[in-house]
Amino acid sequence: MASTPFLTIAIPTYNRAAALEQTLSIVVPQLDSDCRLVVIDNASTDSTAAVCDRYLRTKAPIEIIRNRVNIGADANIMRCCEQAGDGHLWILPDDDRPHDDAVRTIREVIARHPRAGYVNFHTTLLDFFRVSRQREAVVGDALEFATALDCFGNLLFLPAGVYAGDFVAAHMIDGYTAIHTSGPSIAMVLKALARRETTMVFTPASICSWGAPPTWDPAEVTQNVYGLINLLPAGRSRRSFAKKLLVAFPPKLRRRTNVGCIINDLATGRDAIDHAVRRYRIAAGIRPAYALPLLLAWCARATAPFGPRAVVRALLHVGSGRAGSPASPGPTPPPSLR
Repeated sequence: MASTPFLTIAIPTYNRAAALEQTLSIVVPQLDSDCRLVVIDNASTDSTAAVCDRYLRTKAPIEIIRNRVNIGADANIMRCCEQAGDGHLWILPDDDRPHDDAVRTIREVIARHPRAGYVNFHTTLLDFFRVSRQREAVVGDALEFATALDCFGNLLFLPAGVYAGDFVAAHMIDGYTAIHTSGPSIAMVLKALARRETTMVFTPASICSWGAPPTWDPAEVTQNVYGLINLLPAGRSRRSFAKKLLVAFPPKLRRRTNVGCIINDLATGRDAIDHAVRRYRIAAGIRPAYALPLLLAWCARATAPFGPRAVVRALLHVGSGRAGSPASPGPTPPPSLR
């Protein structure tokens, strides 16, 4: 193996031994002397260690790092960033499917853009959102990035990106500072673009596919990723980026303000109400039609002790699950909530 490998592939894993084994079976045959493969095991309790040990016994060129305790998914992603050398870094989660020619494709794209700090590759998420990416685009600041961004989901999709090692070393502190956003590795890119300290490439070349259905909580991630908006400077770049974050909204609500969607969004529990207040506050600043759900979210949070479902239905005059029915009288709030 070269002293400074061209590509380090870091695989964060936790309790997905079967998925990890399948991913390793695709990646390991692509390795050469200029590649390094590291598995970061986040204190798995299943047979992950046995899978790794089997590959070590075959003398496959991989390294295993086992965390003493589970440090959380986002922190484990930053542990992967710590493995970046002077070459390039590809963070490949255990349950996503790399292409058979992924390493070769990465080499070809990096050869065209050797100074890019980050390259965002095409994945099946673009197909899922019906986004067509026909040619490469190079951006060097926040406004260019927000204008060229074609799919926020593909940006957040971890294995779609390859990072330059020197870029990671210079901006790792930005990732750790933004670890609460569920996108710390992307936070590094956003902060660097906001300061015009790097260039980024969107490419139609593909290196992986979306794997298993997500096991994370969509409501929690939706709430967290909105923290990424504030990493861009106020003005056109932040507004344009925020608009593209609306893909996290329910499909019907993205098209128009829909009473049924509002009820479903707000009437699922107190935690969901807090998430909704934050989401609709951002959306109302972008599209005035979201002022209604924001008002309802505030009201639902203020009256949550009486049960969010009953309160939201009363506010919208929805009785027995049908819009337009007379609203039943609600409880009288205590003085502290009036």
